[in-house]
Amino acid sequence: MQPRYITIHSTQNFSRGADALRHSEALKNGKLRARKLRGYNRIGYLVWHYTVDEDRAVQHLPTNEQGEHADFSGPGNRYSIGIEMCENKGNSRSATIERTAKLTAYLMQKHNISLRKVVPHYHWPRRGVSQPHKNCPHYLLDNGHPGGKWQWFLAKVNKYYQAIGGSNPQPSGPSINSYGQIVSSSAPPSPIKEKVYAPASSRYHTVKKGDTLSALSRRYAVSVSAIQRANGLRSSVIVLGKKLRIPAS
Repeated sequence: MQPRYITIHSTQNFSRGADALRHSEALKNGKLRARKLRGYNRIGYLVWHYTVDEDRAVQHLPTNEQGEHADFSGPGNRYSIGIEMCENKGNSRSATIERTAKLTAYLMQKHNISLRKVVPHYHWPRRGVSQPHKNCPHYLLDNGHPGGKWQWFLAKVNKYYQAIGGSNPQPSGPSINSYGQIVSSSAPPSPIKEKVYAPASSRYHTVKKGDTLSALSRRYAVSVSAIQRANGLRSSVIVLGKKLRIPAS
């Protein structure tokens, strides 16, 4: 492969200990299987190039080999370097984003890839899937689409790219100055918040638009049935504005 793009993912693996090294072991041992089908997965496994956590970036594939991480037999797999950001419990999201931005800047310089070609997994449609554009990396998208948060991330990448002598490529959307700061945008990016696992005894969550029990289960590392029991819920329906108690995980 001659890489033309860099594709950013998030693992959505919230298990404690599911850091970059653990993902590396899983890939090495063939644990991440996918059904091999013509026009879909080509090798029977999932595989990407780097996994990043708060402490390290681990490389799994040479960057001149194709992965299976984006869009089956499409250009995302055939021409892009895949980077997965860890989300394991206890891992710092902000530190992981920072390290990913640094790695991305390094790969841009090494392979002469412009900032316009740093894309989220969302960018690559997956043929035959009910949701072709995946909400990934979910915490760098706005309501499942690239917006202010994604531009915020690109600005961070550009800052590091400039620091190592980059040639100042510009992304589509807001203008970015030589410090990697967004200088014009129709909507300022929302801040990227750390995932906080507060003590269970005092945790409450006020239901907002788009919340579901399964999403709250992942966020607070507690089962859906436990949330239902704690709040006397007989179904998965939750009411906008209702304050839910989040029990111990």
